[in-house]
Amino acid sequence: MHIPYHRLDSANDVSSFQQFKALAYKKFLFIKNEWCLGLIMISAPFLFTTIAILIIHMSTVTTFGKGLDLSLSHYRDGIIFINIPQDPQENVQRISQLLRQQITMNSSLQARNLILNGTNNVEEALIEMMKKDFYTFQQEVIGCIDIYGGNSPTITILFSENMIHSSAILLNLVDNVINMWNDNVNKMIFKTIYAPVATHDASAASLQLAYYALFVPTGMFLLMFYFAMLPFMENRNGFKRLQAVSTTIYWLDILVIDLLLFCGICLMLFGYQALIMPHELYQIPDLINIVFAVFFYGLSYLPLVYTFANLFTALSTLSSCMTALFFMSFIPTIVLSISVGDMIKYSNFILFLRLLPDFNLAHQFRIINERFVNNHEENVPQNVRYELNNKHVLKLANFYYYALTVFSLLMFCFLFVVENKKRRDAIANLLKFSKRATKSEQCPTPDQEDDRLVREEKSVVDKIFKDSTENEYPLFVQNLYKYYTELPAVNGLSFVVRKKECFGLLGVNGAGKTTTFEMIAANLILSSGVIKIDGIDVSRETEYRYRFGYCPQNDCLNDFMTAYQILKYMATLRGIKASHVHLEATFWLEQLDLLKYKNTQVKYYSGGTKRKLQTAAAMIGSPSLVLLDEPTTGVDPASRRFLWKSMQDFQKRDKTIVLTSHSMDECEHLCNRLAIMVDGQFKCLGYVPELKHLHGTGFTISLKLVSSDVSDEDILFITQKLHLQFSKCKLRENHAGILTYFIKADDSIIWSQVFLKSEEFFRASSHLIEEYSVNESTLEDIFLKCDNKRHCNSYANDDNNYGTNGCSTIDSSQIEDV
Repeated sequence: MHIPYHRLDSANDVSSFQQFKALAYKKFLFIKNEWCLGLIMISAPFLFTTIAILIIHMSTVTTFGKGLDLSLSHYRDGIIFINIPQDPQENVQRISQLLRQQITMNSSLQARNLILNGTNNVEEALIEMMKKDFYTFQQEVIGCIDIYGGNSPTITILFSENMIHSSAILLNLVDNVINMWNDNVNKMIFKTIYAPVATHDASAASLQLAYYALFVPTGMFLLMFYFAMLPFMENRNGFKRLQAVSTTIYWLDILVIDLLLFCGICLMLFGYQALIMPHELYQIPDLINIVFAVFFYGLSYLPLVYTFANLFTALSTLSSCMTALFFMSFIPTIVLSISVGDMIKYSNFILFLRLLPDFNLAHQFRIINERFVNNHEENVPQNVRYELNNKHVLKLANFYYYALTVFSLLMFCFLFVVENKKRRDAIANLLKFSKRATKSEQCPTPDQEDDRLVREEKSVVDKIFKDSTENEYPLFVQNLYKYYTELPAVNGLSFVVRKKECFGLLGVNGAGKTTTFEMIAANLILSSGVIKIDGIDVSRETEYRYRFGYCPQNDCLNDFMTAYQILKYMATLRGIKASHVHLEATFWLEQLDLLKYKNTQVKYYSGGTKRKLQTAAAMIGSPSLVLLDEPTTGVDPASRRFLWKSMQDFQKRDKTIVLTSHSMDECEHLCNRLAIMVDGQFKCLGYVPELKHLHGTGFTISLKLVSSDVSDEDILFITQKLHLQFSKCKLRENHAGILTYFIKADDSIIWSQVFLKSEEFFRASSHLIEEYSVNESTLEDIFLKCDNKRHCNSYANDDNNYGTNGCSTIDSSQIEDV
């Protein structure tokens, strides 16, 4: 039979490197199993960068309209003058006719003969005409075509500058007429189009580059959500509390892995931009400055991401806070960083705002843009360009100083304040002006207990503490208090748990069981008291966490991992050698009947299967103490028995279990000793038979009737006969021919008399009863008795509404109802 490998005894033997490998393994699984989420989030900066480059590139291309058809149809109305000699030759006459024909094809245009009025100069005639009616001439005259000569006519075109494109249109008209005249064909014509002129700027302007400073920081901000997901998930589901690793190692490992991943994304972004960047935009030196700015942005933002992920348990709250901070940081850059003049004018505001990572990145991009414009500005002397780039507001190095400062401050505050429960609790008390910080000096003495075993346990604890032998016990608890506002949730608990012992904690909801467990598991700060595991105080959290396994009340597993991956991860964290991790994980999969779920992600498990896996994760590596908070909740009866056997096998290997449960059968089956908590205190404590003997409220008698078809008269007869022997009897159950009576007895039961009276009753009723059995009080009876006392005290103290003895009227029937 395979025996689980024991974790190394000293916490120092679990190397930080081994824990780093385990945490890196978990991060790799997250990236691999949640690849779709990662792909979407990582694509954001690439998408926004592409959009920014396209917008800038399109804005640097200037296009002058669409293609323009250079024909007479361009004009709504107008006049074209034609001048020919008085006795024109045939060719001149033919060309003149063709011109008139082409002009008059447009009904809004007129072809008129130019009248020289005694002068032979066409230009002078046109000038005289313009002088007579300047307005009409400017608005209507398109031009004049002068034709003269013999067999080879000469054509002169005069055009009006007031008519747009008149020179090209008249030239196109004459070309078509000449073509018709030469070929004597009127069908084919020339069509001239004025093509649009597109120009490319040599470099982008500052206003155009502003799109880059707008879109790329937005994409980088969206990417940061990806790095928040795993810490946020583990904080929300509680898996972080199960990991036997120091806070510093946990977060530094996440930081290192995230920085490596972020560095890879930055390099890919650099290569992508170098590949698609147009020539008029950033060059390689500019891209290097950009990628360094992006990397240091991530460096300064990651501690902030971890802080948000650790403070919030709702995704909507996390995203809302991060988005609000982004807009608060980003919008000021639109006002304060729009130009160098604004940067100088608002330098004092910028000095403080650069502590915000989003503002710092957007502002750095504005600086890179201004330097780019300075370097590509034409006709600027080199010395002037150098002077502009070295202005204090345009120095690139300022960004890195701020980024490193923000990273150092945030990481320090996160590790030593946010992640340190004691400091965080002290600050919260200070802000609330509460006196809780001094509770340890003011803790009142708990209510005096009449239970002898509780007093004896406290005496044993005090003696162990006095003799300094706490290291001999897997769990040592002394004078444990926990306050919420001014009310004690845990009120002066003292107990020890010995090796190979299963110690049970019972109590109604709100009795303080889970709070006690959370303090033992180092997840809650003690108001006062001492908790030690193997002699290691809870204040030494790093070493303390290595000493126990923990199965909390709620499901605390990463949904993206499989059963095998979780057990492998927990085994590695607990110090199992790499060569043995597979065997250890497989053993616990077999031990808890989880082999068939080995490669299935946890999100597909039922509630009972998750509880079994969580119990295995608590026991893997064989820690000296295992804390199980209601481990069989939601587990079917067959699996519950299977789980009980596994816990008993674990206990036999010299290990200790502390258990809470609402199942009395479970506690009676598993626990050597148990304590019942009421209002944060132990009302009784001891071995199960001891508790039954000292706190038993009575016993039960079960009667099997001769016939299941029994009349009410027969039941009344049996009850009356039994009442003669036991005056405080009550029928609890009548089912399938079996009657169960509860007999309330004095604190001490003489069993010989009970059996004697029972036998007398049986002989008197033997014609109706086939057989009978007598059973002692159950744990449930004791539990209800303690809870009943709590209600009695509450009634007695409630303004004496029920007299001086508030529980004088509570009998066995009321206990049943509870």
